[in-house]
Amino acid sequence: MEDVKQKLEAVPVGAEPVREEFRDFAHDVDKTLELLAEALRGEKLVVRELPDLREDHHRLIRSANSEMFRFALVNEETDRMTNSLNTQRDEVLHWERLQVAADGLHDRIIRDERASS
Repeated sequence: MEDVKQKLEAVPVGAEPVREEFRDFAHDVDKTLELLAEALRGEKLVVRELPDLREDHHRLIRSANSEMFRFALVNEETDRMTNSLNTQRDEVLHWERLQVAADGLHDRIIRDERASS
């Protein structure tokens, strides 16, 4: 993700610095990716620890409202990133729920097999 952040932050010499709202968004994207990766490695995903990327995106958009055309590409791409990561979050949560259900079913089958032996 650091590579994406660097590409989006790349600006020509003499251009204005990166908006603070973008830095916040990029930080929260990194945190989201880290938490999702940990969940896929078997750690429990705690939803309240996930940053609110949609709210970050709204703050980013509002920070550029007077010069929207200047930031149109970044605003569009960060919206796509937000959609993609929120979808990925939902998929990981669904996968976790399936894992819990499968583990419970497996335990029940083993108990039933032992009881019938």
